[in-house]
Amino acid sequence: MCTTSDKLIENLYYMNTGTPKHSARFYNAQINGGWTCEKRFVVHASQIGLNTLPGFMMFTRTAQAFQNGDEMQYVCVFFHDDSNALVNIAQELLQVPFFHEVYCVGYSTDVANWLTLTGYQYGPRESTTICRPNYSFTRYDATAGSFVAEREANFLQNFAPKVPRVGRAIRSTIADYQRYFGWLGYDQLQELYAERFFIQTLLKGHSAPMQDFDAFIENGNQWDIVEIKQKDAAIQNGQERFGWDAHRLALYLYIMHHTSFGGCYVISEINNRTQRNHLQWLSISIEEMLQNLNWGAIMNGTLMLPKNSFDII
Repeated sequence: MCTTSDKLIENLYYMNTGTPKHSARFYNAQINGGWTCEKRFVVHASQIGLNTLPGFMMFTRTAQAFQNGDEMQYVCVFFHDDSNALVNIAQELLQVPFFHEVYCVGYSTDVANWLTLTGYQYGPRESTTICRPNYSFTRYDATAGSFVAEREANFLQNFAPKVPRVGRAIRSTIADYQRYFGWLGYDQLQELYAERFFIQTLLKGHSAPMQDFDAFIENGNQWDIVEIKQKDAAIQNGQERFGWDAHRLALYLYIMHHTSFGGCYVISEINNRTQRNHLQWLSISIEEMLQNLNWGAIMNGTLMLPKNSFDII
């Protein structure tokens, strides 16, 4: 059913349309570059000789009683086909007090044998049949020092059940998705679809609030945890500036405090928020960012720093 690029894009359209979005602006930013920005960067990083590993998703653990009073607990999930490459990263992450488990999720590339999900609802009263990727789960076992096979059901036990909501607003067409995603190769489309299905459909019936970390870059003898964003520069007092949410910076600093990871902020500078055409890649370490932020001018929870404090990469 999903054996061609066109069919994958069509299934992606229906799958995404069936899940609610915060706003039309959020939805458009996702499909017009947001989902593919990180993939573009990984390609760019390889071209300029940087070694990368995928980032991870940090899901709030909602089903299990907390072990120590009211502390929060989170489950880390990598989406990758080689868990062995992530062993050292997983060991570091489990040094962070609120990280409970680290999983690596893979998917079968034998699309002809993917399952089907019938009666998938989208729009006001519509339903269709979409592809359901076959997933495999491994969990990092600190005693074994490696990832071990785990059942999907055991992974899902981390999250409390909830009544799933259906996306009612149809904000685009399949032709839009062809324009936004048609340039991707079949393998890239397959990966994107499997990732989005996991987040938006497999977990749809579970309470699993999520933050994500976009990539790791090898930097000398350490790994940097990387935030990747599409941004157009804001003009403040005649100076071009970019922002980053203060709560995200606090989260990065907490993880860095408990691990050997460095931190990095990468921006895909775009021409504007409508066309969202990529102009250049910009980068700054979190250490340098802390020195250049305007700490006295937080705007709606966003910290601003000058564009000229970034390096072009």
